[in-house]
Amino acid sequence: MKLDVKTLNAIGNLGRTFVLHSLRRAIRGRGKGDGKRTFMENYRADAFVALTPGERAALHGYEKCIACGVCASVCPVYSPARDGAYRAPDSITAALTRSFPDFTYARDAVYNCTRCRACETACPRGIKVPELVAMARRIAWRQDERGVRGMYAGVVGNLERTGNPFGEGTVQIGEFRREKAEYVFIAGCVARHRLRDKTLKTLEFLDGMGVNFTTVEETCCGNAYLALGMEDAAADAARALIRTVRRTGTDRVITLCPHCFHSFRTFRPYAEALKVSHTLQILRAAPGGAGAARAETVTYHDACFISRWAGLYDEPRKALADAGVSVAEMKRNRESAFCCGSPLGAFIEDAAVIESMRRERLAEAVDTGAEKLIAECPACVLAFSGIAGDGMKVQLLTEYLREKTP
Repeated sequence: MKLDVKTLNAIGNLGRTFVLHSLRRAIRGRGKGDGKRTFMENYRADAFVALTPGERAALHGYEKCIACGVCASVCPVYSPARDGAYRAPDSITAALTRSFPDFTYARDAVYNCTRCRACETACPRGIKVPELVAMARRIAWRQDERGVRGMYAGVVGNLERTGNPFGEGTVQIGEFRREKAEYVFIAGCVARHRLRDKTLKTLEFLDGMGVNFTTVEETCCGNAYLALGMEDAAADAARALIRTVRRTGTDRVITLCPHCFHSFRTFRPYAEALKVSHTLQILRAAPGGAGAARAETVTYHDACFISRWAGLYDEPRKALADAGVSVAEMKRNRESAFCCGSPLGAFIEDAAVIESMRRERLAEAVDTGAEKLIAECPACVLAFSGIAGDGMKVQLLTEYLREKTP
C-alpha cells in the first residue's frame, strides 16, 4: 500500500473512529435484546430495484469505500447537518452499495448532496460519490416517480410546463442576434431568469472583446432534469436545444452557467453533437484583453462545477491579474474551495443546511478584507447576493470586467 497523505489520513481517521466507538460502547453499554428491538423498529420490507448493466458494473467502483471518514471532514453538507439529518459521504457509499433501499425513503442521503466533488477529491480510494448520488436519483425516479414528484412538485411542474425550473416565460437578454456566428451563447436558467442585468454585462463584455456569438431562445439544457434523476426528460431537453443551436449554422457553444457546461461536456447527447466552452476559457482565447488596470482587491470563489469538475482554476485569476486586480484568496480555495450552498442546480432539500453553507463561505470571503466577491457562476452569485451586506459586493467575473473596461 502506498502511504501517501490521503492514505495516512484515512488510517488516522479509522483509528480515531475505532477508539471513540469502543469508548462509547463501554460507557453506554447495551441492554439484552436492544439490537433486535432497534432492527424491528426500523425494518421495512425490501423493495426490488432494477439496475441497468452499466449501473451494476459501476457499483464495484463504489464498493471500494473503507469508511475511513476523511470525506466527512471536507463535506460542506455534513458539518451543518450533524444532528443526524444527513449522513457523511462514506456512509452514503456504504449504505447505497451494500443494500439498495427505496431511495425516496433514503432522501437525506440522496437528496441533500450538492455533488460538489469535495469528497471524491479527498478520498484515498478516489471513490466517485457524486456519481453514485446521481445514479441513485435516476433509480429513484424509475422506482418511485410519484414520490420524487411529491418532493419537487413545483420544480418538476415548472420544467414540464415552461421548460425552466422557475415556471417563467421566454426571456430575451439584449439584442445579440447574428447570422453566421462562430458561437451560440447559452446563459442558463439562473442567469436568464434571475440575473438578467448581470448577464447583459457579460454579453456586452464578450461583444467588446470581439467574440462572434449569437443568442437564441433558450430552454433548460436538461441539467435540472438530470439533477432530479429524470434522464429521459433531460435527453428530450438536450435534443431540443441541440436543434436550436444547429439552426444557427454552428455547433460551438459558449455558456456562462457551470451546470450547463457540465451537462454539455458529460451528457452523451451534447457530447456527441456540440463543442462547448465556458466564458472563463474564452477570456484567454479572444482578442481585446480584459480591460484597463485599476488598483483594487477582490476575492474569487471557485464554483464547484468549474473548479473540481472542470479544473478551471487559473483562467479567472489570470484575467483578474491582466486587469490589474489583486486577488486575496479565501482560506479554502481552488481544489479545496467550499461549496456556496445554492440549491439551484443541485436541488438539495434542507433549507437550514443551505443557509448555513452559504453564510460560512461568505464569512471566509469577508475575512480576506477584499472589497468584492467574484465568481463566474450565476447560482453562486445569486446565493451570496441574498445574504451579503453593504461591505461585500458580489459580481460575476465577466460583469466585473465589463465595468472595468473603458
